[in-house]
Amino acid sequence: MGPLPGDYSPIPEDSQAEEMTVEEAETTQELQFSSFTAKDFRRIKVLGRGSFGKVLLVEYLPSNIYCAIKVLKKDNIDSTDDIEHILTEKQIGQLVNPHSFIVDLYATFSTKNQLFFIMEFVAGGSLRTHLIRSKHFDLQTTKFYAACITLGLEGIHSKDVIHRDLKPGNLLMDQDGYIKIADFGMSKTGIGYGDRTNTMVGSPAYMAPEVVMEEEYTRAVDWWALGVIVYEMLLER
Repeated sequence: MGPLPGDYSPIPEDSQAEEMTVEEAETTQELQFSSFTAKDFRRIKVLGRGSFGKVLLVEYLPSNIYCAIKVLKKDNIDSTDDIEHILTEKQIGQLVNPHSFIVDLYATFSTKNQLFFIMEFVAGGSLRTHLIRSKHFDLQTTKFYAACITLGLEGIHSKDVIHRDLKPGNLLMDQDGYIKIADFGMSKTGIGYGDRTNTMVGSPAYMAPEVVMEEEYTRAVDWWALGVIVYEMLLER
């Protein structure tokens, strides 16, 4: 059986927190988007690294709120596709939020060398991590997680957005055990009910047959991916 709501305690204070290296973002231009500036954040630790940059756990000092900041190095963004994915992630993050079952994008800002995405910190880790640890979940837990994902997908689709990369690694669990959908880098806007697109994107194990065969497809491919995830949660495969 996997974790259910209430199984997580609040985020503990990190006594060995690193100094706020987001201050490296202090360049010739003022860093501000809405009410956010780089000096408003204290870095706690690195949550992950990727080809474009890293994700930091930080504290937003004016409100003592924990956030995640995705820091992207512009030097690593060297293709039109990369730029398109980043702009799409920003656009969709602002379009679909706020929503209880979608990771919130609070704001973005940029410097001469870097891009910053300020996001909700989801403390419970990914569904993939919990699947690896638990092997599989019982029916009650699977139903609960599937319901969370369903509500998130309904919210995304209501904004005429198709996710296209739904998988356990992009499903994050908050400190109360609820699932939130993350990562809109492969998503596409302007896809209403019955609308079609044909770009082959996503993770192969969760792609619907029509995506793999490079045929036109609808938002139903997100529901296919959810079906695969439910299968994995129940049967450990």
